[in-house]
Amino acid sequence: MIVTRVQFCNKLQSKEPKSQTIIKKCRTVSVENNPSVLDAIVQGISVGESPDTIVLVENHQFACSGLVLSTYSNYFMNRRGHTEIDLRNSPLTVKIFDYIYKWLLNSIKHIPSKNLVHIIRAAYFLEIPVLLQLCFTLLDGDRFKEIEAFSLIHQMRSYVDLYHINEAMSSRISNCTLIVLCSVQFLSLTAVQICQLLKSSFLAVNSETEILFGALNWLDLHWPARISHVMKVLNCIRYAYLSPKILCQLNGSDYVKIGPFERVLREFQKFPEAKQLIEDGIFYSTLVITMNSDPSHLKEVPNANNDLMMPRRWMQDIRFRRKQSVKKLSQRIVALQIWNAFI
Repeated sequence: MIVTRVQFCNKLQSKEPKSQTIIKKCRTVSVENNPSVLDAIVQGISVGESPDTIVLVENHQFACSGLVLSTYSNYFMNRRGHTEIDLRNSPLTVKIFDYIYKWLLNSIKHIPSKNLVHIIRAAYFLEIPVLLQLCFTLLDGDRFKEIEAFSLIHQMRSYVDLYHINEAMSSRISNCTLIVLCSVQFLSLTAVQICQLLKSSFLAVNSETEILFGALNWLDLHWPARISHVMKVLNCIRYAYLSPKILCQLNGSDYVKIGPFERVLREFQKFPEAKQLIEDGIFYSTLVITMNSDPSHLKEVPNANNDLMMPRRWMQDIRFRRKQSVKKLSQRIVALQIWNAFI
């Protein structure tokens, strides 16, 4: 038992009429220290006593405190006083709601990385800005880079509402680009995700041809299911960093020599803007060769298309036999067989 010693003092005035002396007589007593009413309420809520709101999630019912629900969530605040709230048609699952309610009770502080995407969607739906900020802080850290960032992108492939997070994670992929391009997960991404990834200047590749092969592989899968995305996806290729030989093949009937993508490239050639794209690529590709593949010299060229000329992060893998500078690797012709063998 916790005992608090309390001192009580009585003020006594002297009986002498002219005296203004105040005399204090004090005594000390011991009393038992009882918990406050607020502490008792918090303790009761934390153990689930006296719930006043039923929340329906999938096939499960949660007995919750309306006060706890509305503390951080604007969604629940707008429904304060409702005895039953139906979330069966929401993006929440039983597991995620159980986590969020425990987080609201402050019994859980850790945010599990494997459920981060689902927690973010739930926090958006329930309008919990504090939890969203914690999730974004976690995303801004060093945990989600390269393969981890790509794994997060793959998890978000069905959620168009997380477009901005997908875009941010695309810029985190660099050294693992070739691993990503040859993965099964890459082939299952959406057209929007593919475009976001292929537009990134952080992709580390030996040649722009590798990016082209990755795009063609994605388009060719389950053909013609992705026929409507041909122009949008191939518009993400940096044609200025393809060799003039490949560009000429793309512009004529020799595209069959590029690889087993005849049906995709045939569809690509039907677009009027594709012809202009390739012709511009040939022009700027010649400029790249003339300027020794140094894009910094492009400021001397009037009306240079900066988007088309933005370089990737060119690398040179030691497993390639031919000795070439990193700058020239951007236009190197990489045969599909060599690329497959390299991967």
